[in-house]
Amino acid sequence: MTIDDFKQTTEILLDSYLKLFREIEDISFIKPTRGAFKEVQQNILSQQSIAMLYAAWEGFFQNLLAEYISFLNQEMISVKVELFDLLDSIVVRHLEDQVSQLVNSPQRIAQKIRFYQKFETTVTATQLG
Repeated sequence: MTIDDFKQTTEILLDSYLKLFREIEDISFIKPTRGAFKEVQQNILSQQSIAMLYAAWEGFFQNLLAEYISFLNQEMISVKVELFDLLDSIVVRHLEDQVSQLVNSPQRIAQKIRFYQKFETTVTATQLG
């Protein structure tokens, strides 16, 4: 995946979510017609549209992040980026997925990063030695 492919995918994703946002907006501002909605029903629909917008917004960011990570993975493969060249917090999340023992490691991210830094030092020293 090239940067242009990533940009195109991002634009497609953004366009589809903008369409969804507009549809939710249209639903939330439906004008009551004769017998269609009572005022109470309209208020409930308007309030629920806030939750729908939030869910759609969250979905957009989850999908965008998944695309970004996919792009980064492809870039890392093409330029042969080493795992330990990445930010500690990214490596910690990756290691949690790959090494089951890390799931039961310290709960706070700062403690996990310290654990990872010790882990990195050990692995690097082993590779050099």
